This record gives sequence, structure tokens and C-alpha cells, in this order.
Amino acid sequence: MQVLLLKQQLYSNEINIELPNPNVQTQSEVQSPVKNQNTENTLQSAGPVGNENADKTIETLTQKLKHQENLLHQCKERIKSQKECLAQLTSEKEALQEQLYERLQELKKIKVLGK
Repeated sequence: MQVLLLKQQLYSNEINIELPNPNVQTQSEVQSPVKNQNTENTLQSAGPVGNENADKTIETLTQKLKHQENLLHQCKERIKSQKECLAQLTSEKEALQEQLYERLQELKKIKVLGK
């Protein structure tokens, strides 16, 4: 289920990574032009770093998604093989039960004949 949710988020770009928007000014930036220029320089220098962080986050999530998909595939394969094994064991059990029933019937006949 988590894999499905991660896929949906990844492919629909719903992963919300809050990055500073250099076009948005806060109340304090509007009041102080000097502070506004310093903030713009900081935001411009942090822009690529923010993108790198977002790229790293997306890459990490993609790797986790692939790992979980791989685990899911392994589990599905294991379940499939276990079902096949169970079916084989069930048929063997039924055959052995039939043989046991037949031998018990033969044993009863021998006891009846022996009296």
C-alpha cells in the first residue's frame, strides 16, 4: 500500500518540498530595503542548493520506491511458490489418506475373516 502511495505521489508530483520562493517578499523584507537585498542574495545563492536538495530527496524516494517494489515482487513470487507447494502437499495428503482408508478397510476385512 505504501509503495502505491509513493508511486502516486512521485508520478503526480504531489511531493511537497517547501523551497524558498525568491519572488515572494515577507513583511520584514518590504520594510527594510537593505535587508531585502541581502535576503535576495541569500535566496539566489541558496536556489541551486535547494534544487539539489529537492533532487536528492526525489532520488532518495525513487530509490526507496524501487527497493520496496523489489521487495513486493519477491514477496509475490514467494507467495506464488508457497501456494504451488501447498497444492502439491494437499494432493499428496489426500492420496495418502485414501491409501490409509483402503488399508483400514482391508484390515477390518482380515479381522472379520479371522473370527
